[in-house]
Formats: sequence, structure tokens, C-alpha cells
Amino acid sequence: MLDLDKVGMKVNSCTPHAEKHGKENVLCVSLGLQGAIDAKLLDGLDVTLRKLLFRKPGKDEITQQELPGTESNDGLTKRKYTHVQSIAWTDKLLGYVIELGSGLTSTDPEVIEDVKVSGMAFEPMDGGTVVFKFKADFKADAELAGKCAAMLQEVVEVSLYAPTKQDERQAELA
Repeated sequence: MLDLDKVGMKVNSCTPHAEKHGKENVLCVSLGLQGAIDAKLLDGLDVTLRKLLFRKPGKDEITQQELPGTESNDGLTKRKYTHVQSIAWTDKLLGYVIELGSGLTSTDPEVIEDVKVSGMAFEPMDGGTVVFKFKADFKADAELAGKCAAMLQEVVEVSLYAPTKQDERQAELA
């Protein structure tokens, strides 16, 4: 399961659109997000991905130190295939919850339920990180759509919870 916890990500796009629900038009928003994060994210998609894309650096190689925030204790910080650019991941994940904050100025994050996560892509980087991109699609009212549009091109704090994780989080908050 894919999970992010308070990761700084840039809002690259914010696209309002309508979905048909019977005869009714429902306002929806599609957010495009991108950020450099710990390659351990890949373990949530498939536990073999990180080992496929990263290796331990050789003793005589000049290497970049593990970047702050990366927690891979296995030393897999060097890209195996430097010619690999971005890798598309075609799964669509349904029922997620996303929290969007605006960093230090945010009082309360926007908590949005029933989010579809799609359009995922990741690019391996030296140092044990990946540049992760994805789309978050959800129903919104005009106020939420406006708040999302105001985040455009800004770096916001993003948390993304799988459906089971959100159930646990609600129990903790109760």
C-alpha cells in the first residue's frame, strides 16, 4: 500500500472538471503533485522495485551521502541504471485520503476523502530518493476547488493514506 506522511510536494497542476453522476454534474478536481522522496516509497508498490533500481555503491566509487529523510539502512543509494528516466506506474488506487497543508502557514490541512490516485511515475535519483509524480482526483465544492487552485505551483505538505490506514488514523484521533 502506498502511504506518504507529511512530504513536501509541488502542486504542478489543478484542473477542475465535471463528472456525470446520473443526470447531475458533480464538480471534481484533479491535482498533479511532484516531489523528491525516500525510495522506500517503492516498497509500498512492489517490494522488488527498489532492489531492481538501486544498488550499494562500490568501495572506490565517489558517492553522494544518503540524503536527510531517507531511511534505507540497507545502503541501496546508487542507481543501477543511469539511463533510466521516469518509470510510469499504471495502477489506479481508489478510496485514498489526502491531507494538503501549506507548510508553516497552514493551521489545519485540507482532508479530502475518496481520492483516486493515478498517473504515477517515479524517477530514481542517486542518494536513495525518487522523484515521485501522481494525480489525485476527488469530488470538491467550489470552496475546496478554489483552495486547491490557490496552491498551484506552491510546495505543500502532503500526506496520503490508504483506506485501511485512514481507518486506523481515525481511531487514533477519536
